[in-house]
Amino acid sequence: MNQAFLRLSVMFVVVVLTVISASLYLSTRYLEEQQRLAITGDTEGAMHNVEMASRLDPFSADPLQAEANMLRNEGSNREAERALQGATGREPHNHEVWQELGDLRMDYMNQPLEAAESYRRALELNPRSSDTNVELATAYLSAGKLEKAKARYEQIPSGELDVDQLYDLGRIYVRTGEPEKGVRTLQRARSRAENGLQGMAGQQRQQQLGFLTSVELAIADALVVERRYGEAYQIVANSSSEQAQTILALISSDPEGYRQTVISSDVY
Repeated sequence: MNQAFLRLSVMFVVVVLTVISASLYLSTRYLEEQQRLAITGDTEGAMHNVEMASRLDPFSADPLQAEANMLRNEGSNREAERALQGATGREPHNHEVWQELGDLRMDYMNQPLEAAESYRRALELNPRSSDTNVELATAYLSAGKLEKAKARYEQIPSGELDVDQLYDLGRIYVRTGEPEKGVRTLQRARSRAENGLQGMAGQQRQQQLGFLTSVELAIADALVVERRYGEAYQIVANSSSEQAQTILALISSDPEGYRQTVISSDVY
């Protein structure tokens, strides 16, 4: 009796494993066909295949990620978000799924705080990712959470920050009570931007020169917050910015008022 039961148990396990293997195989094939159909523009067929793949492999995030990608491309961002939330439920320890959910919320849904929560979770699962740290900082910055953005930027070695990130960090320092750090950080951003001019031509060079002008004005603002009004005035006086004359008039007529305007202004 025991031997018969054992044989039946073994057969049952074999059948179950066979069924699972077949389901996983078919799920993979449906996903492959989904990709082919999506490329050819057969959205309806691609969606059918991804739904079949999801049913056949209910523990994998891949089908739901593929579904979210198609929905996002169609502009159905809410539905894409729901699909990715389902994917995080299937694979809660997969940092890439949380990263993708953060990107959707940040880049397509204008939800920086919700994006920050997704990036925070991704960073917990993959703490060495400088890219996720920067994206978390950017999300906090877009939400106006300057102290939190600063804390995230400061987790990254300054050599790994690009010129735009240094520019953002410098202006954050200015608005969070550390203008001297702001000046130094913005000066590093200016130096890198100037070095980047080498080899540039045409429109690209003009854009870089425009960025340099913005950095110069940001340095002047930092100096104003430090009450180094004369130095700030000199920088603005040499600027080609259309705003230069207005800023000069404010520094001359009401420096303290302009200082408070800088401190309370948004980074974006």
